[in-house]
Amino acid sequence: MKQKLLDYLCCPGCRADLDLVAFLRKDVHPGLALFEGSRPPAAPAPLQPGEEIWEGKLTCSGCASEFPVIGGVPRLLPSALLAASLREFHGDFIARYRDQFRDLPEANAERKRVETMNAFGYQWTTFLENFDDYRGLLYSFVRPYLAPEDFKGKRVLDVGCGSGRPASVVLNDGAEVVGADISQAVESAYALSAYYPNFHAVQADASALPFKPCFDFAYSVGVIQHIPRPGEVFKSVARTLSPGQRFVIWVYGKREWWYKPIDGLRLLTTRLPYPIVRTLSWLCAIASELLLLIPYRILAAIPATRRLAERLPGRIYAKLPFRENVLGWFDRLVAPVTQYFSRGDVETFYRDADFDQVEAYARPDASASWVAQGRKR
Repeated sequence: MKQKLLDYLCCPGCRADLDLVAFLRKDVHPGLALFEGSRPPAAPAPLQPGEEIWEGKLTCSGCASEFPVIGGVPRLLPSALLAASLREFHGDFIARYRDQFRDLPEANAERKRVETMNAFGYQWTTFLENFDDYRGLLYSFVRPYLAPEDFKGKRVLDVGCGSGRPASVVLNDGAEVVGADISQAVESAYALSAYYPNFHAVQADASALPFKPCFDFAYSVGVIQHIPRPGEVFKSVARTLSPGQRFVIWVYGKREWWYKPIDGLRLLTTRLPYPIVRTLSWLCAIASELLLLIPYRILAAIPATRRLAERLPGRIYAKLPFRENVLGWFDRLVAPVTQYFSRGDVETFYRDADFDQVEAYARPDASASWVAQGRKR
């Protein structure tokens, strides 16, 4: 964590300012080890050694709530989620610094939120080879509302940043990015700040974002459909924006008939250990390659059958690396919560959160999804 980040943060509960006490600082960025000596795609050379707040405590000046800084990342989750995360992943930190905290919260968070936190934490600390080839995919998710030139010199909020894949693209386009994620994925995302001084990772719940209204715009790609009460996310994001600023999203639309068996399979896979789901994802990716993607490539190359090819499901993966297909299957099969929205649902989420000038349209080549934006009133 860089000292500068403190200017953007506030308490996720009462939204008052936070005071920082640093327990441990580091001059060499620990995130360099994650990529094992190789940079993320298109990243500049690693930064020169500079001071990072590696462990510490943030205290709310209003309600006196306390939040740890662990591994360079502020952990600004609501108290019950924070307790669940600390108990599962950071027992060593608590053992070292228990006397520095007034009262650690009890782990009684909503089960689906904890399951979501754990599932995506595994996903985005495991699939780290999927940074390549993501640039075109990201801009297909946010086109026409965002393009590379929109990011230059802007401070933006990445809601549900995962491993930092979207941020790795827009950082190269000149943005300052604050990435927020509910899960341990922030461990992966934080490594990007070893290469980009203008990237910051924060562990936070998208429904209770701990940020002042300091962003030029916010975006969220493939996240909101996995949150139990999506309307809360739009209201939370609105609190981080000034009037007239935009929130751009990509979310699932209502699925076609052929998707029903996948929803049936999810009844099993959401209960299985993550490594087993990862193996199943490989098998499903191989099956879809043989039964759908190879036939699509053949049919699409023949003028007389091109229209038929465009009706095959999953065709977007025909132009992507195989590992992206595996990741897509894992994402489908592991998420504890997955919802499908109509255009009306999306527009209602925006308007209920005090956004206007709302636009939504079916994403090209993937009609069962929506690209949308709204401006804060």
